[in-house]
Amino acid sequence: MKVTIKDLDILKAIEPHQAAAYLQANGWQKWRQILNKASVWIKKLDSGEKFQIVLPIDSEIPGYPVSMNIMLETLEVVAESSQIEILNELLITPVRYPKKIQGMVIGINLDLTAGQVVLMGAVMGKLEKIVTALGESNYSVAIKAYQERSPIVCRGELIEENNYFVLDNIQDFMFDETWKN
Repeated sequence: MKVTIKDLDILKAIEPHQAAAYLQANGWQKWRQILNKASVWIKKLDSGEKFQIVLPIDSEIPGYPVSMNIMLETLEVVAESSQIEILNELLITPVRYPKKIQGMVIGINLDLTAGQVVLMGAVMGKLEKIVTALGESNYSVAIKAYQERSPIVCRGELIEENNYFVLDNIQDFMFDETWKN
């Protein structure tokens, strides 16, 4: 028996950034951004068949639950999984996906030589606080960036936890020189 999710509260519970993270982690490509309204994601299967999902940026728009329903129906076909399994991944399982973060160090303990720092960076087109733990060499870069108000860039695995983001497995934590050009 095929179960189709139609409950408006459940469909509204899918946050746009959760859906975007799921799509990115499952091989979908962000094809286009429609101003501050939506993003369009595409996926081409090995068979040559192409699929498209329009993901609204704001979960408060009137048609948002309908868009999430269409997305689940599309994902059910492409992923060959049930909508309940997909919904479970979207709402319960934290999605880890590789991410390049460009931003600023906004929180640090200047008395330490390693530890947790808070970054402000773009996640799914929106500025978000991102918590990360840094070792000694990266922490010294973070201190200098914090003191000089200089932007940084790094790579890692981004996870959403309890209404904030965590960046794990940090690589290439350095000053962002691209903003000067």
